[in-house]
Amino acid sequence: MYNWLRKLTPFLAKNKMAKDLLNHIPNPSDKFTRRYADSHPIFTKFEPWEGVVSSCFDVISYGSFTRRSFYGLPDHKSERFRKKLLPAKSEEYFEWIDLLESIDSARESFTMVELGAGYGRWLVQAAVILRNQKNIPFHLIGVEAESNHYKMMHQHFIDNGLNPKDHELIQAAVTDTDGPVYFTEGHSKEWWGQAIISSKDTKFGEWPEATVTEVPSISISKILETVDYVDLMDIDIQGAEAKAIRGSLQSINSKVRRIHIGTHSHKNEEELYANFSKLGWICCNNFPCLSTSETPYGPISFEDGVQTWINPNVTTKS
Repeated sequence: MYNWLRKLTPFLAKNKMAKDLLNHIPNPSDKFTRRYADSHPIFTKFEPWEGVVSSCFDVISYGSFTRRSFYGLPDHKSERFRKKLLPAKSEEYFEWIDLLESIDSARESFTMVELGAGYGRWLVQAAVILRNQKNIPFHLIGVEAESNHYKMMHQHFIDNGLNPKDHELIQAAVTDTDGPVYFTEGHSKEWWGQAIISSKDTKFGEWPEATVTEVPSISISKILETVDYVDLMDIDIQGAEAKAIRGSLQSINSKVRRIHIGTHSHKNEEELYANFSKLGWICCNNFPCLSTSETPYGPISFEDGVQTWINPNVTTKS
């Protein structure tokens, strides 16, 4: 199974999320016990999942099940046993660190916001870890504009034993204001980079059947109205990060403890760094997009780019 999936190079080259998912499918030659030696210490606090996986699902390191059909992949021939596996040292390694450290710091409850949520994989993974290893109440807010990905998010919650009605799943694009915007749609199983655009006449050479539609937008300030504290905000909105954050800095500064950002451009990176620095936030990760950076875990290639910030103005909720 592992070798067969690795041969899907043409598909994976265009599908970053499928490639990231593949990083969590175990290679039979890997030795789990050797993985902790050069890993971030947070991984020693959480036990990776192992067990039997049905043919229509893949499973991520800590036990969230993902339908293979989300990526247009065929079912496996039969169910199989999944061994424990730590997350791979890829761009997403820092997203795992932020997720696990935020969960570890949570005390009586946990609140997470995922913007540009896709099918809500980080929200659901947080829920599964909390349910299996922390056992505290949690509240999840997921915002996604692409219609098929939004439907997948509902299904992904249900597949992992979560009732979407117990959380806030919002179909909208995230920007600095509330109101309609033009947004790209289509190729939802191969393409996870749909974004806000300025004109309905934009063409997509790589995605010939992509369309442009008008969707509602929502500001981060509006999203945060329903909560008084956020343990982790995860933002991946395809280049609109700096603009959306700029428009809601006051709300973010008063409510969000930690933020993980896919930066997408050097211009975004510069603005984000300047704004959070002025607020006195602590920068934990700053790896530019479209580059290979030396990290504490060796050289890692970054496509989107990563910034992590911790807010000292908001103390951990006790």
